[in-house]
Amino acid sequence: MNLPFFLRDQYNEIKEIYPGLYPPINISDFWVISGLLDFTAKYQGISIKDKYQIEILIPITNPLHIPFAREIGGRIPMDFHHSTEGLCLGEPGRVIQKFNEEPTLLGFINNCLIPYLYNFSYKEKFGYLIFGELSHGTTGLLEYYQELFGIKDRKRILQLLGLCINSHLNGQIRCPCGSKKKLRKCHGILLNGLISGVPREIIKAEYDLINNGNKSHKFSPR
Repeated sequence: MNLPFFLRDQYNEIKEIYPGLYPPINISDFWVISGLLDFTAKYQGISIKDKYQIEILIPITNPLHIPFAREIGGRIPMDFHHSTEGLCLGEPGRVIQKFNEEPTLLGFINNCLIPYLYNFSYKEKFGYLIFGELSHGTTGLLEYYQELFGIKDRKRILQLLGLCINSHLNGQIRCPCGSKKKLRKCHGILLNGLISGVPREIIKAEYDLINNGNKSHKFSPR
């Protein structure tokens, strides 16, 4: 199978910065980029240089989808924030937002994958996660939206998410957060950003998780 031009161009972009990653090959339903990801990252003045053996999987049927990533060197234990696809890089909505800010393989590596690896390296070195850690299941999802919306009340968070599921936001209604302001002068801009960055079906699925109290999903470090 011939490599798509856009994927060839994106690989050429990443190999300039991460030369240890091999060109994409076709394995089953994915284009797979594997090899050594050697990086240096800095957060709050703490610089960490490290390297991991990784795989990045791009679905052939939907190559513009967010890639999956796996650590294949056996260094990251399976009980450290994995999903069924591989590494669980964060709360799904947040990962999608990060990817959409720079929807390329290089953007995925820099903005989604390396922060996860930096966090694990930091934990190995210092004994705790520098970015903090979301709880698992519905609790973790609720914590994410409490932070995003700046409110604690679960019912009000569900009301705000419910607005995102609708086809159109009415900025003239009173904001469900309890501020007594019109939506357009309160959480309206934030909700519009969420809608533009995250597919509605994912927002609906997360709404259902919070509403139904499903505790089966695991979330990764922020």
